[in-house]
Amino acid sequence: MNRNTVERRLKLKNILLTSGSVNSADASMMFSVSTETIRKDLLFLEKQGFAKKNHGGAIASTDYIETPFDLRNDKNVDLKIKVAKKALEYVPEKGVILLDAGSTILMLAKELLSRENLTIITNSMSVCNMLLPSSNNVYITGGLVKNVTMSLVGLWANSCLSSINIDIAFLGTSGFMNFTGPSSESFQEAEIKKKILERSNVSIVLTDSSKCKLNALAQFALWNEINYLIMDNPPELDRIEQIQQSTNVILI
Repeated sequence: MNRNTVERRLKLKNILLTSGSVNSADASMMFSVSTETIRKDLLFLEKQGFAKKNHGGAIASTDYIETPFDLRNDKNVDLKIKVAKKALEYVPEKGVILLDAGSTILMLAKELLSRENLTIITNSMSVCNMLLPSSNNVYITGGLVKNVTMSLVGLWANSCLSSINIDIAFLGTSGFMNFTGPSSESFQEAEIKKKILERSNVSIVLTDSSKCKLNALAQFALWNEINYLIMDNPPELDRIEQIQQSTNVILI
């Protein structure tokens, strides 16, 4: 596969993930290639799981489309609250904690409104806004704003995290059905989660069991790099038994 093909397919994938669809005729004009070439590109992306071919082009696989934060925040609310309350037991009286972006993490932020004397760092605008009335010291990283997830990512955010030491990090995940660890919906978010893990003494992933059945784009860690996974009881207990071989799984 030549370099032009690789670059074109990468650009097509990015268009699919951001726009949700690609029209073959439009893509043919954009890249100055034949529609037959675009058809082969889309078939290649379909085999990788990123696209679903349709008449005239392709649509993005729903496994890889980022869900707007306000919509995901409305899903499985009761379960997320239970997970957040359990996670609260792992928050120290004092210390530096980090709250990642994510709807379950936002529920933990709400629980922390009653706490004080913590230093809380976050790369989430939603978490920061939630914590504004609290009696804790709240810091937010800089970075590029992802308007879908309300998270801050990129070089600036990573640079900020490189200068701090974190006692406990609470991270979200977008799914892990076909992975050997938690994953994220974008490479940028996966990159910052990796940096968070690098700077943290203890890492805890919070999720509801629906993520057992979901895929996401980029894995950001192996399960043996995570100290705890807190979630509700999933119907697929054999999947959890596999994960328990690599990390501490706390079921609520």
